[in-house]
Amino acid sequence: MHFYIYLINRIRVIFRSFYKREKKISNLITYLVWKKKINKYKIEIPDFNKKFENLEYKNNIDFLPKKIAVCICFHFKKEKISFLNNICESLTSLSQNIDITIITNEKKPEIIKLLEENIAQRLTNFKIIVPQNIPNIRLLPWYHLPIIKEKIKDKNFTHFMYLEDDISISRENIIYWTKARILLKEFNLIPSFILTEKNINKEVFVVNQKKSKLNKRPRIIINNDICFANPENPYQAMYFYDRELMEEHLYSSSSNPDYGHGAYNISTLNQTMINFDLVAKANVGLAYKSIPEGFFSRYVIPVNSKKKLIQDYCLIKHLPNKYISDKNTYFGKVKIEDVFNK
Repeated sequence: MHFYIYLINRIRVIFRSFYKREKKISNLITYLVWKKKINKYKIEIPDFNKKFENLEYKNNIDFLPKKIAVCICFHFKKEKISFLNNICESLTSLSQNIDITIITNEKKPEIIKLLEENIAQRLTNFKIIVPQNIPNIRLLPWYHLPIIKEKIKDKNFTHFMYLEDDISISRENIIYWTKARILLKEFNLIPSFILTEKNINKEVFVVNQKKSKLNKRPRIIINNDICFANPENPYQAMYFYDRELMEEHLYSSSSNPDYGHGAYNISTLNQTMINFDLVAKANVGLAYKSIPEGFFSRYVIPVNSKKKLIQDYCLIKHLPNKYISDKNTYFGKVKIEDVFNK
């Protein structure tokens, strides 16, 4: 019996090893498919750099949303109120017509009043919602979907955003996205952002990325200087969509909390999605929905091909800056300049 147990354990180890290798092989196959179709993923845009280097407001007014609906999931902690204030302040620069809904688990009237007074100093059009009878607090982020479903009925809304309560977005981020969306739409790819933190020395670190080789990432090649590459991890703790993408997400399987699990729908099985927790999955959106052939996800980021540097205009801020100093986590340990310099 002891030998039988030993043998079964050895077989289990071997199968685990096969699984790890299988994932690498699967990724290699995806990359080779991209490489085979590389000519399809090349676009020559001579003035691309010039268009994207200057993202100042006065030169890009037409690229800001006409009307934007924003949902922020605020898991209440008193020390996070300052983050919420920061976020609301930055959101005012994204559009002249912005509608903000803050979803929170805090039910005390005096706390809600405090939040309202704080936010009213920065915003005029906002609403705080306290969902009732949620089975579990980890379902709070998913409550933004019925809110967006109501907002999207208003045809004047051109864009939609979902944010966690400690993520700051700039006007330059949005101008970049709307410009890149025009370019990437024909490939069914979506421009995305990279979540970052900054240490006391002003060095920028990526929160969710590991090091990888740029020449091993599927990408859209613009010219010799710029490409849009699949990041190692497309997770960005938020999403920003236009009406077309928002409708695709709302009315497809990607908006189901079970998305990615074969038990829900075998055709949506995704090993990466299985490893996302319930809270994180509320942010994933369309990252793994209808992925173009030869790509790992639909999310791509702009990279300087020669210097192997992620462009600044796609960087968003994780306000707590908590991961770079935490030795017990692998998050926030890679400098922005090292992501593609493996």
